[in-house]
Amino acid sequence: MRRQNVETENTSERDSASNIIEGPENLVIKPSNDFSTCDCWTPECGYCRDVECTVKQDLVNSEQGIAVSSVVKRKQLNSIVFYEDGGDQIGKFQWNRRGIYLTGCIACYTPRALKGKCLRHVQTLWVVSITNGILRIKIDGEVLYEHELRGDCLERYSKAKRFAFYGTPDDNSFLFLPEEMEAGEKIVNTGCV
Repeated sequence: MRRQNVETENTSERDSASNIIEGPENLVIKPSNDFSTCDCWTPECGYCRDVECTVKQDLVNSEQGIAVSSVVKRKQLNSIVFYEDGGDQIGKFQWNRRGIYLTGCIACYTPRALKGKCLRHVQTLWVVSITNGILRIKIDGEVLYEHELRGDCLERYSKAKRFAFYGTPDDNSFLFLPEEMEAGEKIVNTGCV
């Protein structure tokens, strides 16, 4: 078999390439939309202050939300930092098998239904959204946690236009949706530049 790189259609503003493996049939492997979760708590990302280490997405109006694949542990938190459009930090969404936290708004125990879907040492695809002021966590398309934001919390998180990952292991990934998201210059599908 012989491999060669060929140019493909541009799925985002950046060029992407696919591999064609020649053999009995041509098999085209398309670029993955799975991006490694780039931990913004680094000097290169200004300890979560550099807007180029964030992903731009209209989170309040997004029907898709943020889809993350990770091992949900008992003690280690999965953390997403939310930002205003200009890059000012709004707060963090954090959760694990013990609790769910949204800076300044939510601190509660993780519901049993949600814990039961997160198997030990197994990557789980979970989706978090704050669409129309309602914080939701879904696994396998099923809403397992929902909380309506009100007052100051609604006002605060309705400004969320960007996100980044904080303190995440290297094997975590998120689904990059080019039709809804715009990656900062320092985010590539293998992590941070």
